[in-house]
Amino acid sequence: MDRRNVTIKDIALKTGVSKSTVSRVLCNDVHVSPETREKVLACAKELDFEPNYFAKALKTQRSKTIAFFVPNIEVMIYPAIIQAIEDETLKRGYTILLCDIQENKEIAKEYIRKLKSGNVDGFIFATAFWNEKDNEEILEAKETGLPCINLLRTDDSKTPSVCLDNAKGSEMAVNYLVSKGRHRIAYLQGQEELKLYRDRYKGYLDALKKNNLAYDEKLVWHGIENANVVVSRELTRVLNEGIEFDAILCSSDNLAVATVHTLSQLGKTVPGDVAIIGYDNVPISELLVPRLTAISQPFKEMGRKAVNVLVDMIEGKLNDNEKSYIFDPTLIERDTVI
Repeated sequence: MDRRNVTIKDIALKTGVSKSTVSRVLCNDVHVSPETREKVLACAKELDFEPNYFAKALKTQRSKTIAFFVPNIEVMIYPAIIQAIEDETLKRGYTILLCDIQENKEIAKEYIRKLKSGNVDGFIFATAFWNEKDNEEILEAKETGLPCINLLRTDDSKTPSVCLDNAKGSEMAVNYLVSKGRHRIAYLQGQEELKLYRDRYKGYLDALKKNNLAYDEKLVWHGIENANVVVSRELTRVLNEGIEFDAILCSSDNLAVATVHTLSQLGKTVPGDVAIIGYDNVPISELLVPRLTAISQPFKEMGRKAVNVLVDMIEGKLNDNEKSYIFDPTLIERDTVI
């Protein structure tokens, strides 16, 4: 067998154990029996499985490097996450290898192919803006036998994840608007194929119901991607049609910024005529005039958690490899709601 094509699946089939067990052995997990460990390592040696990584597993040595995949480093949510992850990896005695894949899955796969022979000890995937079923790169990374973790997203790969309770954030926003006397609350939805946006929309619907507010399909605008162009078009349309609303919950801060700008151009005041709440609380929220009220994600805390879970997996201290760690959002009160 060509060693370059040997995977943990081959070792699992030959030894009669599961792929996850093979992965745990190669990651030096202490929860595997000595007999199973010996059998798996002997098979790996026989098949010449990734000799660089295998040698490290035998000697309990590691590269002390973690690969961190981001879809686009210029997206405003990532700087705080990157800083937190870099700080935490250093505290744990590791370094971070930042992989900016430029929203290109082929680049992600190429990174994995180059890194899987022992150059890194594990992977963090912060690819929140990909569909949860679109996880080929994560499955390929898991085939290396190296630990993986999702950050800001969940998917169908049964990979542990650190993410936000996105529905709860929308519920908090609607409840806050109602407490301020707003009852015609519109909703600007992001890309519907992404689970995080579907969850945020679900939170909006649940909050309407809990507050005895009727759902009005005319107040919900779906699938908005090109914020400035589409927000301008949609808001112009609904105002021309005489559709009344006194607040807008935006599923991202990017949409909220475009909304504040467009309403100003259309002669509406914020927050006098229309209250606005954004989602994510990226740095521009504080700089906008008026300053943006927003649902905030604890990016730094989630980044630190992802590092610690992954390092514990690498070092064999954690065996729960499908668990989700859900963080609560907070509401940051500023000037776009009164």
